[in-house]
Amino acid sequence: MPKKKILGLLCAILVGISTALLFPKSSLSYEGITALSLFLSAIVLWVSNVFPFVITCFILMLGMVLFKACDFTTAFSGISQSTWWLMLGAMGFSVALSKTGVLKRISYHILKIFPSSFVGQILAVSSAGFVINPMIPSANVKIAMLMPMVKSVSDTIGYDKKSKGAHGLWSAAYISIVLGSYLFATSNLFSIIVAGILPEEGHISWGGWFIAIIPWLLIAVVGTLICTIILFDPKDDSKNLSKDFIEEELKKMGKMTKQEKKVLFLLITSVLLWVFEKQVQIPSQVVALSAMVMAVALNIVDVKELKAGIPWDMLLMVGLLLGISSIFKSTGLSEFITTTFEPMVNVVSNNLILFLVAFSLLFSLVRMVVTDVITLFMVFIPLFTPFALKLGINPWILGFVALVSQTHWGMLYMSNFGIPAYGIWNGEETLDYSELSKPSWIFFALNIVAIIVSVPYWKIIGLIG
Repeated sequence: MPKKKILGLLCAILVGISTALLFPKSSLSYEGITALSLFLSAIVLWVSNVFPFVITCFILMLGMVLFKACDFTTAFSGISQSTWWLMLGAMGFSVALSKTGVLKRISYHILKIFPSSFVGQILAVSSAGFVINPMIPSANVKIAMLMPMVKSVSDTIGYDKKSKGAHGLWSAAYISIVLGSYLFATSNLFSIIVAGILPEEGHISWGGWFIAIIPWLLIAVVGTLICTIILFDPKDDSKNLSKDFIEEELKKMGKMTKQEKKVLFLLITSVLLWVFEKQVQIPSQVVALSAMVMAVALNIVDVKELKAGIPWDMLLMVGLLLGISSIFKSTGLSEFITTTFEPMVNVVSNNLILFLVAFSLLFSLVRMVVTDVITLFMVFIPLFTPFALKLGINPWILGFVALVSQTHWGMLYMSNFGIPAYGIWNGEETLDYSELSKPSWIFFALNIVAIIVSVPYWKIIGLIG
């Protein structure tokens, strides 16, 4: 084991033992102190990357049971949650979508619709991203599917390396895939994870999610996209997108196969059932699992492909982490944290807008230091949820603000999605990341404005009492 990891392991052990021995026994029960000690140790292990993330999750939960902070059922309760099963179904069905290439076909048909000018190119690329967004839960999978196609479009148009046009197309694709993935409850794994962390009061329907983010969409996403067009407009150096290129690519794909038609039918049916979840009263996780099962039953994918395509380590990790909120409740940690931090939060809690803006800025700043965003979700959301409820704020708002506030890609090292998207375009050989980061800082500012503007809207639709 490298010295850095050994040091991280020793620090984790030291933090755990110190907390267990020195924490005031009058403040928490044995179970609470033990849970806190193990959780702080796990944070050190996650930050220092001593073990793979999922292994640390197992160590944490097994430690909870072995040291009697809680029973086995409570520690591993996350795997029984509907959120976990929704993720399994969505990931499984996305294997079928990726295999058939139906989304690539849809993307090329979208490109045909728009004008060949630079603005048309940006609108075409971003529209393709927005359309495929609700269909696949993993932003990285969508990046892997769409970014190579957009690079091919850029090369065919004739944009030089590190040109404004190339930067514009990359940014449009990135904004539509990543920022656009927060428009729907099932189009980003982080959204699904956050939904699992939230208490029952914070669960809203698939359609309700989209309705709730409309002001944010118009200000933060559309605003960033418009600024991107202005920022990267090649003007005199602009080139047109050849429709012949698109037709040629569609010819290579041939006619739509039976498999594509089957998966397209399942896709349309699933999206409609998600949209009208309240009316048809079929839970979203049942829809996702049914789509996965039907993909196998209709021979679109086989069980081997399903096993190979689902990222089981990610799925297990999420299932384990979803149990933390149950542990916090059963051990009294949630109540203790609320009581401890109440004086500090009360400084801003008299003003709804100030509370949400402060939460967003704090989350963004900590995100610049702690690159593991899932750990931040697990710490910040349970910590601030009681204060949100006290102010009459639906916990969903807190989860959504956390989601969008960690998304900026201003610095490559902290961008979960920027790294693969940049790499697919051959990195610094093709693009200048200092240019690509400019829309991120625009989004950072527009996001705050969007949160402020959304407050009265959230009151109107009943998310703020």
